[in-house]
Amino acid sequence: MTSREKVVLALAGVLMLALLGLLAVQRARTGQTEAQLADTQTRLALQQHESNLAVAAIEAGRGSYEIARQLASDFFGGLQADVDRAPESARAALAEILAQRDAMITALSRSDPQAAPQLVRLLMRYRLALGERVGPDPSGSAPGAAPDALDTTGR
Repeated sequence: MTSREKVVLALAGVLMLALLGLLAVQRARTGQTEAQLADTQTRLALQQHESNLAVAAIEAGRGSYEIARQLASDFFGGLQADVDRAPESARAALAEILAQRDAMITALSRSDPQAAPQLVRLLMRYRLALGERVGPDPSGSAPGAAPDALDTTGR
């Protein structure tokens, strides 16, 4: 083998090592990006569930119980599908929220006027479970006050 062939072979080897190094870096970046994407998708899904519940509360307050029932059903169905993707610290509280599904759907089906404030309390519990603020709190206590303290119906 001539010296020129040895140089070409050495350069080819260095080039292959450089390409393998770049491949490793790209794989690492891809893994990080995939993890970020999964986290973003989970947060988006949880926000969409919150929006469904909030609009259900608004519709029930307006007396549109059938629309509220459909939105609440979407909320509960979506949350059931995504509860395993939620933060570990929120899962117990979300399971408690899911346990109220039948009672809430029944109240909306019966056009119960108490369904709207119940949906609002459910929304506050949902936000607290996910670590979101539920202010303003006129009592001056820390954010995350008990959702029942937010009940303006006198119950």
